[in-house]
Amino acid sequence: MNYLIILLIGIYIFIVYSIFLYISNNMKKCIEYCKNIPTTNFSEAVSIIKPSKGSNEFSLTNFNSWVNQKYDSSIEYIFSFDEEDDTGIKIAQIVPFPNKKILINPIIEGFTGKMSAVKHGLKASNHEMLIFSDSDTKAQNDTLSKIMSQFKRGAKIVTCLAIYNQTKNIWSRLYASIWNLAEIGIVGSSILENGDQVVGNTFALSKNTLEQLGGLDKYKNFVAEDIALGKSAHEAHLSILLGPMIESPVGYMSFNELLEKYSRASSYAITMRGLKNNWQFIVIYTYFLVLFPPAIFLSTDVLILAFFLALGRLTFASYLWYLTTGEKRVFVECFLGDILFFFLYIRSLIFKTMSWSSKKYRVDSNGRLTSI
Repeated sequence: MNYLIILLIGIYIFIVYSIFLYISNNMKKCIEYCKNIPTTNFSEAVSIIKPSKGSNEFSLTNFNSWVNQKYDSSIEYIFSFDEEDDTGIKIAQIVPFPNKKILINPIIEGFTGKMSAVKHGLKASNHEMLIFSDSDTKAQNDTLSKIMSQFKRGAKIVTCLAIYNQTKNIWSRLYASIWNLAEIGIVGSSILENGDQVVGNTFALSKNTLEQLGGLDKYKNFVAEDIALGKSAHEAHLSILLGPMIESPVGYMSFNELLEKYSRASSYAITMRGLKNNWQFIVIYTYFLVLFPPAIFLSTDVLILAFFLALGRLTFASYLWYLTTGEKRVFVECFLGDILFFFLYIRSLIFKTMSWSSKKYRVDSNGRLTSI
């Protein structure tokens, strides 16, 4: 029996357990905070800009959720597409928005597809207050009121965390699990404690604040433009507060779509978070390397410890899945997802490239993208 190996694995298990406990507690704090944001009678005219690409079975419900807001001031809805045959256009056309614009413009050179759509939407907006919200988001009918409540408290930027749910296959579940963990458990808790980041699914700010941060063009080609904007806001000592939770129903996802999502996530982690901010992820997503030595050398004692390590990871993944989606599931998919993300992370370290909306980019050390 190699007591040193057993001791080291025991220490590792303790570290992993502590991280899992820390992250799950952070998620519960974020969910509770967002749930308890009050509504307000304060309101002002707002332009909701939705960079849009494609559609799925949830698109009509998602769009309608932004129409049915309990809100007293004028709301301008701007859908911004980059292709005339986009399937989302017909859905946007039939939704009864009282004040709606549907834009179709080619991608501006030097911009990512999403940021180009945002740029066109910004040009067409009429109101000082802006909300940028992805087309796959679903909002409760008091979302705008709660966002305004945070502005009344003194926020300059209000950013909303998303819960990714309603998955229909293994690839969409793997996507939802890692995004829920990262967005709510890591990024969300950092916003709650430090006000230092912005999540791009849905966030609100004024045109004046955007100009104070250097304008939209400053963030036109980042792998995570929302994080870059949040960093600038934090450095400028602008208050960033969490808004109400929104939902992002996922549905079906292909394996290639998952690879693209994971590739972007790993590129962001490497370039915009850095090693010192990734250690929690590294511990979580490389635990399976600890399983290899006992599997090779068939050490019974170490195999037992490795078994408990794997069981702990499975329990944690299943619990977080229940916490965010409400579904009781033994999340055995986590093992496949962990291995897949680990190897894509290594790939991103070596090749410095990624895909986004079927376009290929080279990623520099600051997270900026160059089309290739």
